[in-house]
Amino acid sequence: MFNIENGKKQSIVLAIVACWMFFLYSCAMRTEPSVLIGDLSSDFGICSASIGLIVSIAYFSYVSMQIPCGVIVDKLGARLVASICCFGCSIGVLIFGMATSVCFLELGRLLIGLFTASAYVCCGKVARDHFDRKKYALLMGAANLAGCLGGIAGSAPIAFISSQIGWRKTTFIAAAIGVLISLLALLVIPKKTESENVSGSVSENDDGLGGYRTIIKKPRIWLLGFCCAILYLPICALAELWIIPFLEVRFGISTKVASIGAITIFVGSAAGGMLSAWIAEKVNSCRKVIIPCSILVIWALWTALFSDSIDYAWCIFFLMVSGILSASNILAYPIVCSVIPDRYSGTAVGFMNTLIMLSGIIFQPLLGKLLDFFRNGLIDNAGHPIYTVITYRSAFLFIIIGAIFAGIAVFFIDDAKFIRRKE
Repeated sequence: MFNIENGKKQSIVLAIVACWMFFLYSCAMRTEPSVLIGDLSSDFGICSASIGLIVSIAYFSYVSMQIPCGVIVDKLGARLVASICCFGCSIGVLIFGMATSVCFLELGRLLIGLFTASAYVCCGKVARDHFDRKKYALLMGAANLAGCLGGIAGSAPIAFISSQIGWRKTTFIAAAIGVLISLLALLVIPKKTESENVSGSVSENDDGLGGYRTIIKKPRIWLLGFCCAILYLPICALAELWIIPFLEVRFGISTKVASIGAITIFVGSAAGGMLSAWIAEKVNSCRKVIIPCSILVIWALWTALFSDSIDYAWCIFFLMVSGILSASNILAYPIVCSVIPDRYSGTAVGFMNTLIMLSGIIFQPLLGKLLDFFRNGLIDNAGHPIYTVITYRSAFLFIIIGAIFAGIAVFFIDDAKFIRRKE
């Protein structure tokens, strides 16, 4: 299937699986706090704005490392980077679980974001260097699926285990899993060899920033990044943090039951990514897929979050639909790669990933601040803040506003042929 020599097939397959596991683990650890909001608020006496800031710190460090990550992986190889970074992530998880103050919570999240920034890049490096180039999209699609599974693992399973043994012990187990994945990566991913210095890799005389100088001069790439960053909000702002407490308040359900809402968004995104790519291939256009998805996601989010005429089951359904539609943001990568020279394709992906992930940095703490603003100081007898359905909807309205602007801007982005027709 992957055109690999029989003697090497098993080891190379294990290598890409190890990278997928690293990416899955990184997404799970990024999502974990969404089911720990109540515990963190109770143990540390912090409000939603503070929790949103703590969680978003991982995005700050993650995004800040996107620019150098491609160059680092090209220089050192996926084996060394994946093993070191996965171990570093587990240290961040351990610090988060052992935290006795907000400062240590922030330090743990900082390390988690810093060391998980290379996960997706390592998947691409192994896929490019050791598999048939024609299978690259398939392998990266599988990596995206692994990331969505990681989001699922960081919601309901974490919520269940935490309810049984406590959030700190759950976090310690997660840190141990990270160490095991780090060892697996060290054992099964091939060492960097001279044969990996393929055309397009960063040479010793290249500072690695030439691609960025080319990209930043193209306004439509920035516009594309804005549109796809808004499309990513159902994942980063809702599934990873705020949808679970909203569903708890709206339907009066437990965290474990409410976590199904986050799961359905991730499941929808996993299916939607592959579906978007398949449709774009059939119509031979990325733009023709992103435009309707950017418009329809407004309808799906409004219905799920603001409609009082639907019950819990229908709310879950529309959350899944929003996940499916939002996954069309993956088409930003072939678009950006089509408008700059091929030698900068890796740089293009890193730059676009930076723009898309900025949505998490901005909206996670923003929604937290908006929640505290709209609750008007409302607290319970124990002094804990009270957030009503109206409070959440008032904050979520800013997601809808952003989606409307993106739905207008998307008409002005560039297009790319998803495939090249055979002559």
